[in-house]
Amino acid sequence: MGKAFFIETKRVNILTMVGYQLVNGDIGYREKENDYEPVPYSVGVVSEEAGEKLWVPDIPVGQKPAYGMMYHSLEQAYEYYKDYAKRAGFEVRLGQQYKSNKNKHDNLNIKYFVCSKEGTNPAPTKVGAKSKQRKHSSKRTDCKAAFRVKYFEGRGYWCYEFIEGHNHSLVNEEDSVFLVSSRDVSYTQQVFLYQASQVNLGPVKGFNLLRVIYGEYDFIGLELFPQSGRWFYNHFDSVVGCQKFAQRKNDHDSRYTIPDFHTELQIEKEASELYTRSIFFDVQTEIYASVISCMSVSVSDVDSGKKYVIQDTGEDEKLSRRHRIVKGKPLYDVFYEVLCKPSEEFYQCTCKRFESYGLLCRHIFYVIRLSKVKTFPRKYVLRRWSQDSLPPASVIQASGDTPDMILREIFRSVEYCVNRYANEPELLQKFRDHQVQLMAKADADVPIPKKTNKRDRIASILGVSQPEEIVVNIPKQVSTKGSRKRIKSSIERSMNPSGKRRKNCRFCKCSMNDHNQAKCNAVRAQIAAKKASDKAALREMKQRERLAAKKARLAEKNASALAAKKARLDEKNASVLAAKKARMAENNACVVS
Repeated sequence: MGKAFFIETKRVNILTMVGYQLVNGDIGYREKENDYEPVPYSVGVVSEEAGEKLWVPDIPVGQKPAYGMMYHSLEQAYEYYKDYAKRAGFEVRLGQQYKSNKNKHDNLNIKYFVCSKEGTNPAPTKVGAKSKQRKHSSKRTDCKAAFRVKYFEGRGYWCYEFIEGHNHSLVNEEDSVFLVSSRDVSYTQQVFLYQASQVNLGPVKGFNLLRVIYGEYDFIGLELFPQSGRWFYNHFDSVVGCQKFAQRKNDHDSRYTIPDFHTELQIEKEASELYTRSIFFDVQTEIYASVISCMSVSVSDVDSGKKYVIQDTGEDEKLSRRHRIVKGKPLYDVFYEVLCKPSEEFYQCTCKRFESYGLLCRHIFYVIRLSKVKTFPRKYVLRRWSQDSLPPASVIQASGDTPDMILREIFRSVEYCVNRYANEPELLQKFRDHQVQLMAKADADVPIPKKTNKRDRIASILGVSQPEEIVVNIPKQVSTKGSRKRIKSSIERSMNPSGKRRKNCRFCKCSMNDHNQAKCNAVRAQIAAKKASDKAALREMKQRERLAAKKARLAEKNASALAAKKARLDEKNASVLAAKKARMAENNACVVS
């Protein structure tokens, strides 16, 4: 199996840290300067064609596609290219296809298989200062690597074009487990999960059993992430393995995927290649804020550089939310001073973000843009935030063959063969016959297996050995039988000099001398509170009764006054009406006469 050629980055000693020290009158956490120079992650044989940098997989001839190769079917060609891609360190995606109208069969005339990074990302939408956007990564780099086949009547498909070079770094062999093509569950694993379900073991427990059997997540095919005494070592090793696997997955995402860029600045693209993904998102926020939230107020010459006074409108807005605003304007204005010496690649801001966190601030990024500096200042990239902060997994992998590792390798090799022969009954039967011969040979080599005691067997499984000498210190006080009481401290003994157990108050559970429920202050306080509450309730009830009686008297008085007023009004109206009728009768009499 071919291996991708790994160009190892320059390794230096881990940065020595200096404790908290006084820096320009402020306390900050700093690193000693060293000769560390970040190098972007690179896997593959690097070459240049027409000024473009290309990565070519280091796969021997005969194990990769070539012009003129024939395939019985389109599926065979696809599987062959996927197998090559997995060993080379990239992923395959189905591309365009063409079918002629003159084709009498259902076969395609031309089919493209491309790298998963083929094509470009859609243009990013403009993000406002107040809007929030989910941060995600993409794989598209407009890679031109492709495998193209054409249908040949009666013979199958033949390769008429094979573009081998990629415009991006490939995936290291140790990280190939994170590729989508490595997530498939094998035939034997499917059988194992099915058999586990028949004994009421769910998928989670089934996968946990697979991880214990295989020893690592790399061989399970899915990205899934659990006694006393000596078994503690096994659980501890499992937890460490989970952490290492998660870190490898994060490193893979940082190296193999591309984040969405918010600006067209070159320093943002370089930052994505230098920093880990989570740190880059923090740096990206500052770079974007330097474009929309910062403005230069004044510039002055200082020594061999310049001093910029920067107003941070983003900080102004934050303060305006917390404080009142006067006539539509913020009450506070935030200004920072940035000292810049581009020739020495020196930048310093009064916000002290780099001295505190080891990351450049938006004010320095704004000055870098004003100074027309195109590249990211490598001097301010600390190793602990970079993608090459740790050596590759192959460098830090433990060496040596323990019995547990040998057994797991044997199990994996047998399973690999079974998966290969699963759909070939004749070859599977030959493999079975070969295994039977190996069993007969094992019986001949070891007629009577050696017996080991339980302790040695556990030590062999865990990969540890029992120490030759075990030193156990004899305790000061040993109880030969029965149970002993806890030894009390001097303070506890002084609180109860008689040594007798005091009776506790049944109400407050207090064990003070001369204390019972009748003398308990808590009971007295509760009784007093109840009396006060009852007295207040009685007072309130009497007040409500007085108020109700007052309202009744007032209502009765108002009703009698209203009735008298209505009677007077009726009497007045009746007299007026009678007088009016009399005058009308008199007038009518005069008219008749």
